[in-house]
Amino acid sequence: MNEIHDGGWGWGDNRKDNGKQYQTFNEWQQVFVDAVRATGGNNASRWLGIPTYCTNIDLAEHFLLPKDPAKHLLIAVHSYEPYEYCLEDKYSEWGHTGATDKKHPTSDEQALVNELDKAKALHEKFGAPVYIGEFGAVHRSSEREETFRKYYLEYYCKAAADRGISVIYWDNGSAGAGRECSGLLDHGSGTWLNNGDEIVNTMTKGYFTTNKNYTLQSVYDNAPKH
Repeated sequence: MNEIHDGGWGWGDNRKDNGKQYQTFNEWQQVFVDAVRATGGNNASRWLGIPTYCTNIDLAEHFLLPKDPAKHLLIAVHSYEPYEYCLEDKYSEWGHTGATDKKHPTSDEQALVNELDKAKALHEKFGAPVYIGEFGAVHRSSEREETFRKYYLEYYCKAAADRGISVIYWDNGSAGAGRECSGLLDHGSGTWLNNGDEIVNTMTKGYFTTNKNYTLQSVYDNAPKH
């Protein structure tokens, strides 16, 4: 049930129908869990991903975790913060060192941390693991813009790792640059697209580095220069 919504991407009638859509969506998810568990075998206990409405962190107010005899449910959300930078390419830079006229006016490192804290809060509320099923930032056409992209992805992965949240990059196979060009690998040949290997190494560094001197603050301090 990937990004299920009424056509308004979470900003439609679900905002004014007194919770009707949320209730229906919660019912669907219970049917899903019951159906999988009823088939037996490995399906009786395998982990199942349960998304919020539209898989949006900000639309979890009416979210209910289905009843599950196996108690093997994961909560799935997507997070592109800010969307205009990550997917739309309306802005070319991000973070505290980005040029004011080239970055989203209200989104920076703290806004991203706040977003991931919302995901962590879902875990604390429901006691189920939470993962980011989609995140990323599109490929840019200049070296400087790519420098900010790599900084964004490293900061994101480090902040997520610090909160125990697994993240999955949205690789749509697009080889271009700009809006929704998120490809890292050629899905047919397995070869890198553009600088996909650098991006993967950047994200891996952010998520898996365990050196005590490598902190979110140290990533922040190494942001691209003005």
